[in-house]
Amino acid sequence: MPNVNGEYIILKSLNSDKDTVLNLLLTIPPPASPAIYYRKVILQNDDSAGLLLPPGYKQGRAFSISGQTKEIKCYIYVSNLITMKTTQIILLFFISFLTFGQNKQFLYEYKFIPDSMNTADIRSEVMILNVLKDRSEYYSAVRYASDSAQVADFKKGIVSMPANVESVNEWVTKYPGSRQLTHTTFLVWHKYKIKQEVELKWELTGEFSKILNYDVQKATARFGGRQWTAWFTKEIPIQDGPYKFRGLPGLILKIEDSTKSHSWELKGIRNNQGEFIYPDLGQYRIIELNYDQFVKKYKNYRANPTADLVGQIPDQQNADGTMRTSAEVIRDINQQIMTKLAHENNLIELNLLK
Repeated sequence: MPNVNGEYIILKSLNSDKDTVLNLLLTIPPPASPAIYYRKVILQNDDSAGLLLPPGYKQGRAFSISGQTKEIKCYIYVSNLITMKTTQIILLFFISFLTFGQNKQFLYEYKFIPDSMNTADIRSEVMILNVLKDRSEYYSAVRYASDSAQVADFKKGIVSMPANVESVNEWVTKYPGSRQLTHTTFLVWHKYKIKQEVELKWELTGEFSKILNYDVQKATARFGGRQWTAWFTKEIPIQDGPYKFRGLPGLILKIEDSTKSHSWELKGIRNNQGEFIYPDLGQYRIIELNYDQFVKKYKNYRANPTADLVGQIPDQQNADGTMRTSAEVIRDINQQIMTKLAHENNLIELNLLK
């Protein structure tokens, strides 16, 4: 058993006590507010670990375990989301639920390698699959928190900037009983809504395992120029999954491609609180395209990211008083985006680059 000491649970070894900690978390009631409540295990060099149970929302907190001090830095986007960053973190999500069905949020840890030439750079983000009565919505928890904060400020007459943090800037809306989905993404300053029909041809295997104590079965499929391996459970009878993946006889708990460049794994489940509407300030021009139109648009964007900005940016004056023409400004923006895109060559759907 771990040693419970105030707000922290001290572990002798994370590996040996992992199941005990998960069971212990299920005995702790969630906060009164409808929060995405993160439990975090901070690994120590001496192979002990401390489990932080944050009682409130704090800008920073230092604590000591076995004589070692670690600083936890908190970035608060809205009152119902806490994200913390430290050098060594494993996220554990507290879940409380009775039955499965509609109006559930499934929280996935999404790991991805943006640059195929730099496989050591592995990013991680929490993504939400929000299953509603008439649709499911897949989106970034960080982006949702940032957008929610901006909308809340706007209603108070405050104009605020988005949180200065990188996030997955796209989401997917799927509809039960239909192959059609809507993929929303951003290219420079425009929002694109892409209608697409996706029908995955899954091959079920005879391999079984367990994830989060659910019995799961292995299935494989090709999509977006990659080979994918999924693990689904019939114990959650929802034929859905993260991103554009769905169509198996149960929820997808884990899926990754053969190169392990992209992977999603379920970390928690929570109930929805009322009707869900994604926060939107309406500050972007929305362009609706079908999938073939978007493929053409995306390839043109990769070749010349600022083509749509010609004539939209005026001449500008620098701080030192020198003038820059519109063409010079656009050229600089184009170079910045091209440099960024050069390191974003490992897309989920590789066929977009062909």
